[in-house]
Amino acid sequence: MTKGRQWKAKLKSYENSSFNKDTYRPSSTSTAESVTDKIRRLRIEQQRAEQNRQRRSRNDPQSDSTPVSGVVIYQSETGQQGNNNNNNNARLPLTAGPPPPPSWRTNAREVQREQMESVKNVKENRKKVVAVGDSSLLNQCACQAARCMTTKRNGWNELIPYLPVAVKQVLLQHISSIDGLDSILFDSFISFDYTDLCLEDARISFAKLCKAYWRVEEYRQRVVEEVEEWWEYDIEEEGVEEENVDHYVYSPPDANVDDCTSEDLDTKDERSSYLETVITDLLISQHHIKVTMAHSLLNTKSFSLFTPLSCKLTSLNISFAVNWPNISLAHLLVSTLPRLQQLRTAACFNATEGPRAITIISQGLRKLKVWDIGFHNWIRLESLCGSTCLVNWKRDLQELELLCLQHLHEGVSSQAREWLANESHGRIQVID
Repeated sequence: MTKGRQWKAKLKSYENSSFNKDTYRPSSTSTAESVTDKIRRLRIEQQRAEQNRQRRSRNDPQSDSTPVSGVVIYQSETGQQGNNNNNNNARLPLTAGPPPPPSWRTNAREVQREQMESVKNVKENRKKVVAVGDSSLLNQCACQAARCMTTKRNGWNELIPYLPVAVKQVLLQHISSIDGLDSILFDSFISFDYTDLCLEDARISFAKLCKAYWRVEEYRQRVVEEVEEWWEYDIEEEGVEEENVDHYVYSPPDANVDDCTSEDLDTKDERSSYLETVITDLLISQHHIKVTMAHSLLNTKSFSLFTPLSCKLTSLNISFAVNWPNISLAHLLVSTLPRLQQLRTAACFNATEGPRAITIISQGLRKLKVWDIGFHNWIRLESLCGSTCLVNWKRDLQELELLCLQHLHEGVSSQAREWLANESHGRIQVID
């Protein structure tokens, strides 16, 4: 009986072990199959992501990589495809899945395109306004030469410096109406004998302009003797042209300059703070000193900021210089070119610093006869007329004869004309 029971127990244990093995095998097989399917599905999704990247970068209707039995040929497996992947990574983010909808990608592009179109339309309107109407042989030849210079710049770089100043002035006007000066042409046209300098729509920086036409020297005040001999007087008469160069004296913060007591204290502080950066850059570029040395010199010595253009220049056109600092530019013109008679600053000032720049120019340029402040959408009637306007018409701009207010906000130019006529400023002709 005992042996029979033992055999029955062994038989039951054997049946249970065989049953567990049979039930375990199908489960392991099904689990292995699900993992394989998952890997195959992930590879297909990865292939779709690669194809989407290639379509966005190459704009091809189909991708070159094709699956073979569920295996994807990745771009990193070959040298040429790896290079393409590096180029694509530099331009597009590495994100799996389909590309974003068009509304997510076109907003920034549309805004940038609208801004470029608005600037382009403004420049086209400006070209129609300032188009040279003279059909003489000189202007026709100058226009043709200007077109050649803007298209074939390299061949003219060595010839332009030897042209007469009068010819350069005419060429600059035509170049500004065609394409504007770039940095290469700007260097070729540098001269200090201009009476009319046209830099409209010039694609140069404010720092490059200052380095080309402005100079900085240590200021040394001359002691004038009371008794002068006749031969000394003749010597000074020969150098009268050099003495007539207008300059701005920058003094250390603790120094007291006697010849600047007539200016308002706030204006002096503002002017010195804005022109300090210009003087520092000129000291570094012209005298080849370090930044720390330049700052230490400004704290201990006085410097004279001037431009040789002030001897002869009477007309300046810097319209569409949109990237130049407005207040620094205004202080620079007022302090070093106070004898300007014509100034054209169309589309030159922004809405943030532009109002202050207009006030500075109106107060400093006493001999101004022609002033162009057109193509500014932010200028309203209150900016030009009334008790709170930017210009004090009773005190400033007493010699102004022509005020250009073209393409301002609707109705501003006509209302400004009526207001100036009613306020006994009928001598000022407003052009809209």
